[in-house]
Amino acid sequence: PEHTDFRRMLNPLLSPKAVGALEPQARELAVSLIDGLRTRGECEFVHDFAHIMPIVMFLRIMQLPLQDRELLMGLAHRLARPKDISDKKDAFSKIFAYMENVVNERRAHPGGDPISKFVHGTVNGRPIQHGEALGMCVNVLAGGLDTVAGLMGFTARFLAENPAHRRQLIAEPALIATSVDEFVRRFGVANVARIVPRDIIYRGFDFKEGDMILLASWMQGIDEACFERPLEIDFKRGAPIHTGFGNGIHRCPGSFLGRTELKVFLQEWLVRIPEFNIRPGDKPKSVPGQVFSMGYLPLVWNTN
Repeated sequence: PEHTDFRRMLNPLLSPKAVGALEPQARELAVSLIDGLRTRGECEFVHDFAHIMPIVMFLRIMQLPLQDRELLMGLAHRLARPKDISDKKDAFSKIFAYMENVVNERRAHPGGDPISKFVHGTVNGRPIQHGEALGMCVNVLAGGLDTVAGLMGFTARFLAENPAHRRQLIAEPALIATSVDEFVRRFGVANVARIVPRDIIYRGFDFKEGDMILLASWMQGIDEACFERPLEIDFKRGAPIHTGFGNGIHRCPGSFLGRTELKVFLQEWLVRIPEFNIRPGDKPKSVPGQVFSMGYLPLVWNTN
């Protein structure tokens, strides 16, 4: 029941209106990055773009130092795709230590940033506690660093390998805005990990207290009971109702920001680098985990 009050602090900061005000910044950043790559004729998309644009935007929103990008991105990777449980615990510990310093600084010197609003917010009519504010900040940080980068990677790979779809978006740029949800439906990146709290039989299956389960919520997007030809990308499918950003009261509060960043990426990239492919003789690599991602995506294009 407390969930709604915590969300109430966050939702206005990532509302459609708030994100709309941020779109010019996202566009300026995307153009700058793409222009820096265009004359090279090649890039490793994950490192050169996907791990920069959404993360820099996130750090700007939270007013965190841009030089901390590599540190925080590395920790986010270890949270989503750890080597083992000790690696995950160590990454959590380091993120909590990083954010505790930030929380203490914003408590002493508040500003207009989201972290200051969390630290000085109220929950159920009382001041938020230190541990609650810290947990809120860590949750937002972990959720904001990795998911959009994963979506961008899978989208770029699809367009590199499917020139007809790429040229359709170039010929009909109005489709780009609606294509975003089609990409999110097809390439859902987030899974939900949970621990079973008590013994229960569900649809004939025994679940025991303490069992660890992974809810592959992204699979709804490729369920033939929900969509015709679910494995195909169809830019004229309409607005698909998918679970790529979750649903209901737990829907990702950053979904508007994620959509905007993906839309801006497509609009600016396709204008500047309309024809691109996977580097011949090379092979992209995807990475599994609680958040799916592209780990390596070598792209090439003609600079003439």
